[in-house]
Order: sequence, then structure tokens, then C-alpha cells
Amino acid sequence: FPVTIDSPVERVDIAEKRYEKLYKADGGVAIPTRLIDLDKEIGGGFYAGEMIILGARPGMGKTSMLMTFANNIANNYNVLFCSAEMPVESITDRDIAGIVGESIHTIRRGGYTEEVFDKIICDGLTMLRNRNVYFYHDVPLTTSAILQAGLSLQLRNKLDLVIVDYRDWE
Repeated sequence: FPVTIDSPVERVDIAEKRYEKLYKADGGVAIPTRLIDLDKEIGGGFYAGEMIILGARPGMGKTSMLMTFANNIANNYNVLFCSAEMPVESITDRDIAGIVGESIHTIRRGGYTEEVFDKIICDGLTMLRNRNVYFYHDVPLTTSAILQAGLSLQLRNKLDLVIVDYRDWE
């Protein structure tokens, strides 16, 4: 297989082009998470080509954190959210609960008051419609399937960030 080795001169040429791009970029080139302290710690947000792994024990809120990233970023960027953890309905219930200020139990249980139903339909679904979060949730979730979904979205709308929510059960 081919091997790429950059000489010191090539490395400096690459760096010069990169720093010139950064110099001209008003507001930087990172995709901000809009979590101010986190963005500060990671240099402004997420960067093209990076792979960031968030790991923790089950039940610690990984999916919630990833959805926070997706929802915050999706106001200005297109996000592909790939989930093998939770169906799109469950993730939507969580989003709606947060938007309308009701408990997840109220949203999932049903039998809403007219006021809660109106908030779901008018506020919650309108906000979700305006967020650029695209869901891929076919199982099994494979790297080739994620690649294909990402390429498809890139061709249709442009793709800025891919988030994969996956836990190895073994």
C-alpha cells in the first residue's frame, strides 16, 4: 500500500496554507458546540477530520450529551446522527420534553392536556423541523452504512458533522 511521507518543506507548505486559511476565517473554522466551557477547553469546538470518542458506563448520559451536541450545532450546520442505541421516537420524545418544558414521562405517557399538546405541535415540532439533524437508525449499524448515509447526505444537503451513538454489547 502507498505510504505518504511529508518532508520538512512540504510540512511547512501545508502549515502555511492552513494558517493563512485560519487567519482569514472570521470566527474560526471550528464547529462550536455552544457549550461555552467545553468549546474553550477543546479549542473552539469540533474540527473537520477529527474523530472524538465519548465513553462512559451505561446510563451516564452519553446519548443525551450527543443529542445536546447535535441540537446545538444543527442550528447552523447539518448533522447526521447515527443511532444503534435508541429509536428515533425515543430521541424525539427527549427533545420535545426539553423544548416544551415537560417531563419525559408526560411526553411518553400521552393523554395530554390541550395546552401541552399545543406546545408539542406548535413549539416542539416547529423547532425540530428547523434543526438540521438527520437521523440514520438502520440496524445493524456498520461503518459502511454510516459512510453511505454520510455520502448521501453530503450530496443532497452538505454534511458538517457525523455523530455515532453506539455501544458494543459484548
